[in-house]
This record gives sequence, C-alpha cells and structure tokens, in this order.
Amino acid sequence: QGGTLSWPGLLEEDSLALQQLQGELRWSLRGAQLASAQWKAQLTNEDLQGQMQGQWQAATAGPGVLDLQAQLARLEAARIHRYLPLSLSSEVRHYVRDSVRKGRLNNLQVRIRGDLARIPMVQPKDGEFRFAGQLQGVELAYVPPALLPAGSPPWPVLQDLQGDLVFERKAMRLSGASARLGEGKPGLQVSRLRADIPDLTQDAKLEVQAELRGPAQQV
Repeated sequence: QGGTLSWPGLLEEDSLALQQLQGELRWSLRGAQLASAQWKAQLTNEDLQGQMQGQWQAATAGPGVLDLQAQLARLEAARIHRYLPLSLSSEVRHYVRDSVRKGRLNNLQVRIRGDLARIPMVQPKDGEFRFAGQLQGVELAYVPPALLPAGSPPWPVLQDLQGDLVFERKAMRLSGASARLGEGKPGLQVSRLRADIPDLTQDAKLEVQAELRGPAQQV
C-alpha cells in the first residue's frame, strides 16, 4: 500500500505516487550497481489502474534496455502528459498537458522494447514503442490558450470525444472518432473524425479530416 515508482531521466517527473502495488520483483547486482530487474505487477494510483510485466538490463551508457508490456483498464486523460517520455519535445508534452482537459483512456495497451535512449524507436530495428486505447468523454482544447496571441478569444473546444488513439513510434493517430464542437448540447456534431501527427519528435503538424453537422449558422 502506498509508495512511489521512480525512473529518473525517463519521464518529466522522476517519481509517481502509488496507492497500491502488488507483484513480484527479481533483480541482480553488478558490484554495488543494479544490473537487471524482472517484474510482474498490478498497480493503482489516482491516474490509472492496470498491470504490467517486463524486464530491464543496464547498458554501458544511458538508461538501459527495457522490455515492457502493460494493460491499463483506465488512464485519466488529463494526466496522459505525465507518462510521455522526455525524448518527445517539451512543446509536444506541454501541448498534450494544455489541450487534454478531462475524460478517460480505456483499455490501454502499452508495448516498449529496446534501448531507452532510442525512444520512440523511430526505426523498426530499434525496437517497439506503442500505446493504443479508446478515448471516452474527452474534452480537448485543440488550440489551447497558451498558443493564442494575448487577448485573443478562445477557440471552440471538442466535447465528449470518443475514438481510438494510437501513439506508435514517432506518430500519433486518432481514428473512428466523434465529438461535439463548442459548449452546450446544441454544438456542431463531428463524425468520421481522423487526426494524425506523422512526426511528434520535430516540427509536429496536425492533419485532420472530419464531417460536421449542425444548424447552418454554426457550420
């Protein structure tokens, strides 16, 4: 019960608080240094609930080599930014922090395999880096106030966003999605929504396709 999980140099926060952690852990030392670790665990905190298994080996330089599989029943959408690796640019991580306001990511499947210094494993030979889950009831400010000139009116917000979200290597893809654009129930209905960011690692550009339906004066 309680405690923290630490991974210096991997995420923006060096440690995350846990409400519950159950599992098995084996490790080996090389001298006084940790050389390898294997684990299987169930964990819960205020952000997520799920299970994971994996192994880690120290490397001669860098954060080491990880082989991780995780299944999360839920992840609070507004907290996703806490789990994005430092290898993604601060602009991308802060955009996710500022734009995703509420909702959940359900049935999240996580696969990371390879040298952690090479995240997000841009080349297949580097390993695997994939997060995939279903968005539920998400509120998304796709142009958050931090990106607007001072004094500019706010852009409309996507409400009740549902769809399949995948982060794979350096790309992000949202597909099979629907939402409501703007405040209140009469907002524009958005369907067949697809959004792609081909490269999150540099000069990230968002490509969007969707159908809008609503009163003519709103479209």
